[in-house]
Amino acid sequence: MPTLAERIPIPVQTATMRAAMALPRPVRRLLAGRPIELDGQTLNLDAQLMLRINQFAGIKLAGASPEAARTSLDSSAKIAERISRPPMQSRPVRIPARSGELYSRLYIPNHVGNNAPLLVFYHGGGWVVGNVETHDDAVRFLAQHAGVRALSVDYRLAPEHPFPAAVEDAVDTYDYVVANAEELGADPNRIAVGGDSAGGNLAAVVAQQAKDNGSHLPAFQLLIYPEVDFVNRRASREYSATASSSPTPT
Repeated sequence: MPTLAERIPIPVQTATMRAAMALPRPVRRLLAGRPIELDGQTLNLDAQLMLRINQFAGIKLAGASPEAARTSLDSSAKIAERISRPPMQSRPVRIPARSGELYSRLYIPNHVGNNAPLLVFYHGGGWVVGNVETHDDAVRFLAQHAGVRALSVDYRLAPEHPFPAAVEDAVDTYDYVVANAEELGADPNRIAVGGDSAGGNLAAVVAQQAKDNGSHLPAFQLLIYPEVDFVNRRASREYSATASSSPTPT
């Protein structure tokens, strides 16, 4: 049976989300439920409200098939899309890679000129979900506020393309940017790598590969809650797993 999110048009869901976020704080708290506190930290009210709305609409990533999870993330990203975006140009860039041609998108804020710093961004999503579109707002935000150009990469996803497909695409993209920095309007000495979650993992691996191969090193790594420790199992993994599945307060 289709979920509520699948039955209601995206524009209607978007309008509902924006209306809910514009309500007075006491009303938003009433809709979101009692504050969620974990490990001495309180979840942001708007983040909790968004979780509640997604839960009500049937949008979920954990426990779903790759196809269903991708559909949910695509819908969630569209629903939460910003009303106004910072002024900037964007254009597609085709990356020649060992797997074929990769799609990426270059973001150029209006206040950023040529020979600028450039961030190669790898989206998160557990190497299974996510794409340039789901992280469009995030990359625009980073480019605008950091004053850099940013290249967002659509690397291959599992399970259709198992390891090391994503790593190969990440490395190939970085190598292309280094080799074509001038064409991309970037300073070759100020090329950074970054990403969230699985994307943070890919950024860190790219930096390690560059070091091991004796090639051009990234000037900076922007690692947003990166997946980099698969050995130690820390307490936060347990309670965060429980909390992420449902916004029910403890």
